[in-house]
Amino acid sequence: MSVRTISKPLIINPDDKCLIIAPHPDDETLGCGGLLIKHSNNCTVVVLTDGSKFQKGNSEQIKKMRWEELKSAMEFAKIKDYKNLMIRDKTLAKNLRKLKSLHLKKYDYVFVPNEYENHIDHKCILAKVKALLRFHPKTKIICYEVWSPISNPDLYFDISDVINQKTEMIMLYKSQQEKNNYAEKITALNNYRGLAKRKDYMEAYVSVESFLQKVLSLFDYKKT
Repeated sequence: MSVRTISKPLIINPDDKCLIIAPHPDDETLGCGGLLIKHSNNCTVVVLTDGSKFQKGNSEQIKKMRWEELKSAMEFAKIKDYKNLMIRDKTLAKNLRKLKSLHLKKYDYVFVPNEYENHIDHKCILAKVKALLRFHPKTKIICYEVWSPISNPDLYFDISDVINQKTEMIMLYKSQQEKNNYAEKITALNNYRGLAKRKDYMEAYVSVESFLQKVLSLFDYKKT
């Protein structure tokens, strides 16, 4: 398998519809916060789990707290279309059928965690999304990075002009900041990603082809 490098910018056109699927409240911000800030009118955010298992305590109180944090982050980024499916934390693999309700085919881009993610609720999403879009050539699947960096990103998104806003957005998830300094760590990752294109800060992504897209690309290859 050939190794891809960060070769081209991720360009979102004014009419493009983007769906960011996040396993937990904050993953959308950690992986795609810059994109959300710069293209808030294009983006819909769907969080899948209630995030209640990240610490011990009253699960109802934790769910409410994490919903309020998500709401604050979305309002900060001016995202109008967002929701949480409230699947019980760490049971996502058993409830992936609920992704059918998202009507993925109506979007130009669907963003999901990358295949190298090691969290149980992260690593199961990509395969399901590919299956749902296997015969649909229009929608592009784009993977982002949270827990595990992408080893072969082929797309970049310059967030140098909004890195302070992204950092502030991450910090709105106060419960998560108390556990790990995600603002510092994600900012460092975005700073490192910028080296590839001599930018100050970038988000890195990788495009993934559906089954039909792979077949069509083979025909294009044979024509050349």
